[in-house]
Amino acid sequence: DRLRRVLSTHNDLVFVQAEAILALEAAATSLGRAGLVALNIVTSQYGGYFGDWLRRAGTDVVTVAAEPGMPVGVEAVRAALAARPEVGLVAMVHAETSSGILNPLPEIAALARSRGALLLVDAVASVGGHPLDVDALGIDVCVIGAQKALAGPAGLSMASVSPRAWAAMR
Repeated sequence: DRLRRVLSTHNDLVFVQAEAILALEAAATSLGRAGLVALNIVTSQYGGYFGDWLRRAGTDVVTVAAEPGMPVGVEAVRAALAARPEVGLVAMVHAETSSGILNPLPEIAALARSRGALLLVDAVASVGGHPLDVDALGIDVCVIGAQKALAGPAGLSMASVSPRAWAAMR
């Protein structure tokens, strides 16, 4: 219940007894499938990992990469979605530990929602340090770790999973 309040969600929470990288991989490979087109936003190696995992699951991945150390531009995301209207999943990292950047999650979430695309968010570095309203933003899978701004132990991660995401995984 406390984590649901932190995330502002009524979605299911799944606990993973492992580092968040494992929960991120599980989320991407569970959502990915042949026939799915995903827009993957890359602002660090973690965004790159999303693309690798989605491809491994058979997904056609379209990449939007930001300049090193910079957040992704909303217009670049909008243009990529316009070029590939069949995008069914948007994957992104909210905040980057190594560079300190914060990607424009509310704007990207609105773009994903307007297209009916699922939204997969790595919020490991942002949860507890930046506003994060999973339900209001329409995040379908939000993966968090306890070890950063929440000041919890390493080796424990969680994911909030929406009913739409569960249906897509089935």
